[in-house]
Amino acid sequence: MASLASQVNQQLYHADLLLQLQQQQTAVAVQQALDNAAVNALYAAYRLFLLELADSCKLRQPVQSSRQLQDILQQEQRSHASVEMLLRLEADGSSWLATLLQAHRSLLGEQKKTAVTSAPDASHIGVTDITCAFDAPACLALFKQFVADQRAFLQEW
Repeated sequence: MASLASQVNQQLYHADLLLQLQQQQTAVAVQQALDNAAVNALYAAYRLFLLELADSCKLRQPVQSSRQLQDILQQEQRSHASVEMLLRLEADGSSWLATLLQAHRSLLGEQKKTAVTSAPDASHIGVTDITCAFDAPACLALFKQFVADQRAFLQEW
C-alpha cells in the first residue's frame, strides 16, 4: 500500500490532470464533469492529508475532519500547528480550504449556507444565499503549496 503522502500527491496530480483536460474541452457538460471530478479529487486529497497528519501524530484511528483531529489531540493534551492552520483556513470563508469544502458540499447537494441579515430598522429579516465561486486551479496551487510547507515543517521536527 502506498504511503499517505504519496496518496495525497496522487490525488493532487489527478486534480491537476482533470483541470488540464477541462481547459481543452468545449462542451459545457464535459467541462462541468471534469470540474466536479477535480473537486472530488481535491477533497480526497484533503481527507488523505488529515490521515497523514494523524499518522504523523502517531494516532491510529481514522479522522474525518480537522476539528475531530484537534479534539483527539486535545484529549491527549497535545496540539499540532498544521491542524490549527487547517482550522483557521476552514473558518476563513474566502480561503482555498473553505471554498473547497463548500464546493464539495454543493456537489453532494447539501444545503447552501445562508446568512440572515436584518434591515436597519430590524422590522424584518431576509435570507441571502452565500455561494462561493470555486476557482479549482487556484485551490490546487494553494493546496499543493500548503502541503509542501507543512511537510517541510514536519521534517524540521
